[in-house]
Amino acid sequence: MFPNINKQLSLASKTKNRIWSKIVMVKIRNQAKCVEQTGHSRNDVGLIQSISSNITEGDKHNVEAYAAREYFPMMFGKNFKRGRFDDIINADLNYGYAFLRALIRREVQSQNTRDRLIEILRNEIPAAG
Repeated sequence: MFPNINKQLSLASKTKNRIWSKIVMVKIRNQAKCVEQTGHSRNDVGLIQSISSNITEGDKHNVEAYAAREYFPMMFGKNFKRGRFDDIINADLNYGYAFLRALIRREVQSQNTRDRLIEILRNEIPAAG
């Protein structure tokens, strides 16, 4: 019923880990670009960029979390910490993440619906028709 999801689930662990490493690397490099575009020092930008080069397969050492501990205070102040419920910046970030997750979920569902519809049509319409 969900061929794309089934394909993803059937990938070898090594492949999934490599894909995850690439996702984390791109995320951290994008954080470095944000730091740069907001006028931070070359040292700050360099620090975030250098973190992206330390990612192991599957991010086993949780380099993504280390990058976040450096990135968020650079962007929102030294005392900023993710996860505080009484902080307006955290609330805004959580809203943004929820919005992005909803968009992704909608696209995945749409893709699966299209795939299912194509499968049904292929089964219902004769090859000669």
